[in-house]
Amino acid sequence: MGVANEPGRYFPRASRYRHPRLPSCVRFYVSGGNGAAQGLPLELCVLRAGKPRARGSFVPESSKRAFWGVGFGAVRSREIRARSPAGPEDWGCRVSTWAHLTLKSANAKTGPIPVSTTEPDSCPPSCPFRDAGCYAKSGPLALHWRKLAERERGMPWGEFCIAIASLPAGQLWRLNQAGDLPGRGEEVNLSELRQLLRANKGKRGFSYSHKRSPEALAAIREANAEGLTVNLSGNSLADADALAETGAGPVVCVLPANQTENTRTPAGRKVVICPATQREGVSCATCQLCARGNRSVIVGFPAHGTGAKRASAIAGGAS
Repeated sequence: MGVANEPGRYFPRASRYRHPRLPSCVRFYVSGGNGAAQGLPLELCVLRAGKPRARGSFVPESSKRAFWGVGFGAVRSREIRARSPAGPEDWGCRVSTWAHLTLKSANAKTGPIPVSTTEPDSCPPSCPFRDAGCYAKSGPLALHWRKLAERERGMPWGEFCIAIASLPAGQLWRLNQAGDLPGRGEEVNLSELRQLLRANKGKRGFSYSHKRSPEALAAIREANAEGLTVNLSGNSLADADALAETGAGPVVCVLPANQTENTRTPAGRKVVICPATQREGVSCATCQLCARGNRSVIVGFPAHGTGAKRASAIAGGAS
């Protein structure tokens, strides 16, 4: 069923998310679902008698219940396997990735297309920009990302996929103006990614990923084959060459902030500077180069934002 097959984690501030008609029921979202033909997530409701129990306290088997899967039927409590008394994460329940969808972006470089944001925990620790030059950690986007991390806005992954499936046929949309593919850190949650691939059928989603473990590259290769363009994000021109050799998908890379002309990688691959960074009136909505999964050129993004200096140093090979 996809609930009891891998460890998960606690829902931050879980006590805030209570079922509206069952106040003793703390609501968790977990990936997968046997009744969900679309593979949408289930809500795991943990019934607690009296006051909410603290993390680490024992909750008897009789008090564990799973309820509806977003309208796709019930899940029997016997399908939840308790492995230790520590709490939901030790019952083998994986909490759903959290995401937000803006139906019409106000970002001039993106253009008026739908854009999404995925929680910060989805970003891999190996990304050198994570704590040094990430553009998403400054300005209004940083505030938005923080609220998403705290579950003050956004939705669980299954509801996000429903929203994507509801977009018009042929709609161009950007996955992750901030954040990475579903899954914590270096991991890609294949169940959730495949939910998204089904939801994206007939649409034109595109994204970028810094995840590069063998398993992540295999997932990215699958996504590109299924119509969701996932660009491999390089940290420099040399790194872009290494990513291109994997054949997992199209490649983009960060460039020094003062790089304004097309260039080539050390291996001779052509690098086209993102047109939206160089010309007025050009946006993702009009350019669509990054949405072309079969392209041969690498798209280069000059470092920008408040962390441009640090990102430029990394792109220039300083780190």
